[in-house]
Amino acid sequence: MVVRESIARDILRLIIWYPFRWFILILPFPAAFYMLKVMGDTHYLFSRNKKRIIRENLSMVFNGRDSFPLNRILKMYFENHYIDHLHIFLYPRFNKKTVEKYFPVHGLENLNSALSHGRGCILLQGHFGPIQIPLFVLALKGYNVKQIGYLWKPENLSLVGERVSLRLRARYESMIPAEILSAKSFLRSAFEILKDNGIIMMNGDGAAGKQFIGKHIPVRFLGKEVLFPVGAINLARRTRSPILPLFIVRESPWRFRIVIEKPSELNYTREETDMGKGVEEFVRVFEGYVKRYPCHWHLWDEFKERIFS
Repeated sequence: MVVRESIARDILRLIIWYPFRWFILILPFPAAFYMLKVMGDTHYLFSRNKKRIIRENLSMVFNGRDSFPLNRILKMYFENHYIDHLHIFLYPRFNKKTVEKYFPVHGLENLNSALSHGRGCILLQGHFGPIQIPLFVLALKGYNVKQIGYLWKPENLSLVGERVSLRLRARYESMIPAEILSAKSFLRSAFEILKDNGIIMMNGDGAAGKQFIGKHIPVRFLGKEVLFPVGAINLARRTRSPILPLFIVRESPWRFRIVIEKPSELNYTREETDMGKGVEEFVRVFEGYVKRYPCHWHLWDEFKERIFS
């Protein structure tokens, strides 16, 4: 969700990062996650313009379908936003016991099978659910894993945003027992990790915040031609590493299921392989999850900007 800087937002930041964060830390694990859901519900009740934009974009896809009531999707979208952004408060309490109980992984056999070939693998996910939890969980399970992502920077942030939320967020993210590599830098370490039979996690739907880093191509998605990046497919072609789609699905406010799908059947090792086919294959799987769990996708507020025209 894209948000604008304002005095009101700075006041909210101070409340969230100080008294609310301290309050979250003393709650039982399920209650802490439930409070993040309540924050999303509160924002939903008082939001006007943002809610209007997201409802318009949702209606482009789901309007008229009784099985997808727009208001319920919209409310859960706000909940997902707060869970995704603020679950980091609980990182000091992440350990093998808590992740086994609250973040079960389905499809580890797919991951282990892919790694058995000795060329590493690429886990391709979208901005879908609390996307840093799988990185933390797999690292705790002992996998050699790194993530390529867009690192937070103080560009266009207020003084409070830079010195409070950005600083403290960096402190909490440093607790993840895996490195996050900048998508804007030279990715030599990504090649090295795959050569070492490790795991690289990447976003298959690009960067959030209306940014388009690297080459993108239009692919049919939710009835529109939407821009998707080709970086993961290019990396797979150059390293001969398989691609496995990964998703995290909310089962309750405090329990999330991580799903690792089977690897792509396309042969990325061939120079003549059309990279567009690889992107299309991921988008087909990704679209199925977005249709089943529309509230999980982060980028509904910028859906129109991603449509290729």
